[in-house]
Amino acid sequence: MELQTVGTKYQGFIYRRQPRNVYWETTIACDLACQHCRASAIPHRDPGELTTEQGKALMRSVQELGSMLVLTGGDPLKRPDIAELIEYGRSLPIHVSITPSTTPLLQRATVDRFHALGISAMGVSLDGPTAETHDAFRNVPGTFAYSMRALQWAREFDIPVQVNTTITARTLPHVRAMYELLRDQAAPPVRRWSLFLLIPVGRGAELDTPSADDVEKLFEWVYSISAEAPVRVGTTEAPRVDLWSMVVDKGEDFWTGVRDPFANHDFTRSDIIALVSRGLMKTGGKYKEVARLFGIADTEYKRFM
Repeated sequence: MELQTVGTKYQGFIYRRQPRNVYWETTIACDLACQHCRASAIPHRDPGELTTEQGKALMRSVQELGSMLVLTGGDPLKRPDIAELIEYGRSLPIHVSITPSTTPLLQRATVDRFHALGISAMGVSLDGPTAETHDAFRNVPGTFAYSMRALQWAREFDIPVQVNTTITARTLPHVRAMYELLRDQAAPPVRRWSLFLLIPVGRGAELDTPSADDVEKLFEWVYSISAEAPVRVGTTEAPRVDLWSMVVDKGEDFWTGVRDPFANHDFTRSDIIALVSRGLMKTGGKYKEVARLFGIADTEYKRFM
């Protein structure tokens, strides 16, 4: 079924009024011990997790919003009711995607079942281009091989995939090799490659983050490959890259028409302050001009510098 419009309260996808995606961390249980895990996942489920019926109630709320539901964890496959929940969500109907851990719980039959249930997309984690780099980050031998098999099964059953890569000081040097791997061996089924800049919480608090200069170079590289990449390359927890790309693309045209793009969006005052101070500072001081257009005092935007 082609689902064009979802929701009763908010018709269609009006992302400025409600979230595009709702992420449900269905369980804290996972058989991996990833270095960056913000949830500090454990092998067994927590008794405080939502029950099946509570999960279905959450899904009905997502349906009212008109958002896509992404089932994450931990590992959602550690929930014995996960297929029931997916089937219920699709019956509402809502778009449902899933990000399973690449462990022995994820088999070809599992991916086949995802396809039969109408999963919109599947997330697969890859943090290095080789077993040596990826498995060390995930702390379980064989994880890289499982991830590559998951991509093969997704291709077989025509399920779009988003590959998620965590960017730390340790994984950043392997990003170019990762791109070559996905470009040459995994497109399709990979439609999107998302680079998650580390948020140092949970077990990730022990990891080193890239320097500001390294992050800027990463943005520049992502922009340089985006036009020719066979997959969409984007960043998460790094919104400035989109603003940086906008300025590079539009150049002086951005400034001459600056009132128009702002007028067509429901930007709040705080949004504009953040846009001016964070996203447009590489423009030789012209952020002051933009601030002046919106009556933003120097003392306000300098708080973000």
